[in-house]
Amino acid sequence: FAAFGVHFTTLMEPIAAMRRVLPRSLRVNAVFHGSSHPPPEMLIQEVCPDREDESPEGFRCYLSTTPGDRFWMDITDRASMSEALSVLAGTVMINTFIKNADCLVCGGGHSPTLCLMLRMVTGMPLFFNLQAPITFRMPSDQDTRAMLVAYFREMARPTLAASPRGRAVVSTSLIFFQRQYWVQTGCLLPIVRNHNLYVLEALRNAGPQAAASPQEKEVLFWQNHVALKADFCLVLWRFVKQTVLDAFPYKMVFKNMASMPTARSWRKVYGLSDQESMMLSYSALSRRFAAAVLFPHDLGMISFDDLYVIGIPIFMPANELIVTMAMAHMSSTKNYPWYMLREEHADLPTMHADVGTPLPWEPGWGGRDAVNSTGRVTYLGRGVQHEPDRLLSAVSVSNFALFPHVRRFWSLAGLLRDLALLSSEDFAVTGAAMRQSSEEAWEVTSEFYRRATSHLLGVELATA
Repeated sequence: FAAFGVHFTTLMEPIAAMRRVLPRSLRVNAVFHGSSHPPPEMLIQEVCPDREDESPEGFRCYLSTTPGDRFWMDITDRASMSEALSVLAGTVMINTFIKNADCLVCGGGHSPTLCLMLRMVTGMPLFFNLQAPITFRMPSDQDTRAMLVAYFREMARPTLAASPRGRAVVSTSLIFFQRQYWVQTGCLLPIVRNHNLYVLEALRNAGPQAAASPQEKEVLFWQNHVALKADFCLVLWRFVKQTVLDAFPYKMVFKNMASMPTARSWRKVYGLSDQESMMLSYSALSRRFAAAVLFPHDLGMISFDDLYVIGIPIFMPANELIVTMAMAHMSSTKNYPWYMLREEHADLPTMHADVGTPLPWEPGWGGRDAVNSTGRVTYLGRGVQHEPDRLLSAVSVSNFALFPHVRRFWSLAGLLRDLALLSSEDFAVTGAAMRQSSEEAWEVTSEFYRRATSHLLGVELATA
């Protein structure tokens, strides 16, 4: 596999899933181009570590350094599309691994425009994993946008060529994106749940110690990408510090909050070190934390999926509280966070003649009503930040709102009360239920990946 995009784990997601449905006797190699977030070096050592044996089976991961990360980030920003495609084609032609790869994987949290450009210069089989709005870092020129949207409509169609060359599979893990892409392009994408099998691979590689029950009774307060504004972070810290006293059964540990006191034996509330905040290993998450409090920064978060597959019980704000957080950010900041909902990333004034065409299949979760003439504006970002009901309808179909076994809180006082009443045994039961839910869902998802892998690689795969 040759993978392209800035977000490492959302590229690893389909590769790990396809590896699961391929014969275990095969050795899978993956080279990542332009991946820099989260820092991939430690993750590679966890998920596909160097091994002394050279057996044919196993998983090998590599980071491409030539051209560098900035090349893949900036190629979509070039003033001339013709020049950008010429440079991209030349880069693909001289890269031996890309040319010899069996399948390309593109997308994740990266600009979809890069994936469209890759398809323009090569017919190699392509898995397109959409985890960003189609307009994200798309050139602003309206003619270029119209051309890219039209090309996406063709690329998203099922490919039935006799040879795998030219084939593509396009999917998303988010109900919101399924609806948004339908409204914008007239293409209804399949929803494929994230299973984060690379996390399970990392835990297997870590050995029995990764599965040990947490001994310190730590609860992780996790926020990524400025989910909380700085002033509120300080209020949150002070409230928890004043409320969690010596008799409280758990220690409260804050991630991604700078200049906080770190762990000491006598402290009940403290922050992770800068190094730990940057990247906690999956084995450390599994080994240390009895539960996690997660503050969302958008409708889709791979960190939620990571915690879920490990089986770390998750506490999240109630949907209505999440809406107020999103409104505060969207009314006072630009671009990020909650970029999926923002008009600058959602509004796409291109026209296609299929507007009003019936949905090709029933998407579920009220999707048919959601994309009617009145509901569709939610997915174009128009005035959403001023309409709590529209925001709530978008939040209510996020993975973190729909997955079972996730606990909700309406206030910080209520959160701490619930934590104090729950035992380690309660958390263990919840964690087991989360893992069981993931395993049961994989029975369905695996069939999608079996068919997708067979289609892209041109091989027959046995039914599980």
